[in-house]
This record gives sequence, structure tokens and C-alpha cells, in this order.
Amino acid sequence: MLPSRIRFYRNGEVYTKRLDNTDWTGPYSAGEFCIDGLWDSGDSSKFSRNPSNQIVIACDYEESILDTPSNMDSVMTIFAIVFVCLTISSVCLLAIVVVYLVLWKEQNIHGWTIMTMALSQFVYFTTVAISIGVVLYYQEGIGTLWCKGIGILQHYFNMVTYTWLTVLNCDLWLVIQSNKPSRYLGHGIKRFLFYSVYGFGVPLTLLCFSLTMEFHFGLMNSDIIKPEYGRVTCGINTTESYYYYSVVITMLLYLITVVFAILILIAVIKVKKDTRRVDNANNKTNNSRLIFIAKLSVLFGFPWIFEFIFSNMTITPFSVLSWIHVAITIINALQGVGLFWVFVVQNKTKNQLKEKFCNGRKGNTKSTEGPRTTRTDSTDLSSTSNAIQ
Repeated sequence: MLPSRIRFYRNGEVYTKRLDNTDWTGPYSAGEFCIDGLWDSGDSSKFSRNPSNQIVIACDYEESILDTPSNMDSVMTIFAIVFVCLTISSVCLLAIVVVYLVLWKEQNIHGWTIMTMALSQFVYFTTVAISIGVVLYYQEGIGTLWCKGIGILQHYFNMVTYTWLTVLNCDLWLVIQSNKPSRYLGHGIKRFLFYSVYGFGVPLTLLCFSLTMEFHFGLMNSDIIKPEYGRVTCGINTTESYYYYSVVITMLLYLITVVFAILILIAVIKVKKDTRRVDNANNKTNNSRLIFIAKLSVLFGFPWIFEFIFSNMTITPFSVLSWIHVAITIINALQGVGLFWVFVVQNKTKNQLKEKFCNGRKGNTKSTEGPRTTRTDSTDLSSTSNAIQ
């Protein structure tokens, strides 16, 4: 942590200035802070009353309820639970990637986008888990270069996950609009590369902006809101920074996804009116696609909505509202389990795995006949994702 300069006025107001800033911040009201001495016994055997040994501390200890050992133990226990949940989610997300790699020959562009999104989410959850692990088990690592690197990766892959969610919805909308299986929509590799430009390029642009704010203004005006990676944890530092650099950005990316979800709903209704009862199988497939989009919207929308709500509220530690926040945080940390259920725990995927590992030659025979039935009787997006491009 960087040291601060202090101005203490007779009326009790306190102004502070961190040494890497040029402006004073404050005033902090009288009674909120006190001046105390900080003695580093390693440097001197006696305490010297000079400005370099003065610090500002919270002087109302009754309201500083986090300072008690029992409350600190509760906070660390919550961190440990979230850490375990994130680890479980990371394992589930890695399992999704492995399953789709095993079934690579059965996939088309939908499978590629699913795997890419799962891989992005895996990296994001893993970096969050590492960041929490540093707080729990290795606080000496906070502020180090590698810790800041973890925070930057965490920020980037959080955005990447939402851009690839948009890609999934966009691609599904194109399939429904064309009323053709995706294998007939042109060269899958070229389209996937185009999707990658958006899926990775947009977050990279936003990250470059964040890094510019971080390093250009890091030694300048304190009024500029910066991410401050690795200052308190490995991730974004303050609540205000997290709100603008994470919550608001993911909100905008998620709203783009919602737009495509609405377009998909309109397209499905239109297709139903056009086909009526003539193509019942196609209607069932589109219904499955809607269910799939609904599942993803809940899994990704639920964390963002409550994150947005709580980031705009003042929450007293250990109040009822704070425990609700903790419960939702734990549920959000298990998001990877939900994605595993959506992408892997479905009849079509399980049957494909059985055919590959259990049925031998019979499985190979069935897999050659699979593409025609796969596009019509799957339970979700993979109804169009298991045919070869």
C-alpha cells in the first residue's frame, strides 16, 4: 500500500493525499477519523513524532464491526466457501471443454462457440479463485506484478464470456432466420474467425482503455476513477472502480445479448406462423432453442442483475441484506455447475459419449446416421451443433 499525507484541521476535518496523487481528498467528517502514531521498531528503537510516522485510522471502533476477531473469522469463512464453489465451477467448465473436444468431429460452429465461451468462463472463474486464494492463504502476494496480472486476466475474460454469449445468440438467430441447418450457412471456419474478432476484440479494446486509465493516470489526479489492479486484492480495487469497469461494461454486453434473444423469439414466432403444422419437427427444434436461450439468460442474467442492484446499495456488514448478498454470491460462484448441466447433462450429449466409448462399431454406425436426426430432436442448442460443417 502506498503511504498518504495527512491534513488535520482544528474543526476535526481530515484531508488525505496518497503520495502518487496530486490532489487532496476530503474532507472526512470530525469523529470519523483519528490521528495516531505508527512506530516501525525495525527502523528506530524510539518513537519519533514526525509526519512520516502519523497515520489516519477509524476512531469509532464500535461501528467498525469487522475489526473483531469473530467477525473476521466469519468473513474468512465466507471467502473460503466462495473459493470452494469457484473451484467446483472451474472443474465443471473444464469438463465442458474436454467433452466438446472429445466430440470435436461431431461439432460445427455452434459447438466451437460453446467450447470457446466455456473456456473463457473457466479462465475467469479460475482467476477469481486464485485472487480469493491469495487473500486467504498468501496475502504477501497482494500488490505484486503477478497478482496484478491475475486481476487483468480476470477482468478481460469476464468481458470475453459475455461477448461470446452474444455470439451464441447471434449465430442461433442467423440459423433460425435462414431456416437452414448451420452446415449450409457458408464456411464455418471463416464465420467463426469473424465471431472471434468480436468475441475477443471488443473486450481487448475495453481492456486497453482500462489499462490506459490505470497506467496513464496512476500517478496523477486522484479524481480519475482507475481500476487499480492488485492494490487490495488481485482484482479491481474499489467498489466504485468495480462498478464502472466491470458491472457497467458487462451490463452493456448483456443487453446486446438480450436484444438477440428478443430477435430469436420474434424469428421463432414468425417461423411458426409460416410453417404452421407442416413442419412440426422444425417447430420442436426452435422451441428447444428458445428453452436453451432462456436457460443461458437466467444463468448469466441472474448474477449481473443482482450485482448491479447490490453495487448501487450501501450494505451494512452482517445485516440481513449482507447475508442475502453472500447467499447470491455463493450461488453465482456455482454458475459453472449450471452451464455444465445446460451443455453436457443432456440426452444427446450423453448418447454421443456412449457411442464413442461404449458401443464400438455400433456406435460408429449410429454416428454416421446422427447428423440428420441431431438437427431435429435435440433438447437445446446442440440440435444444430452436432453436424459436421
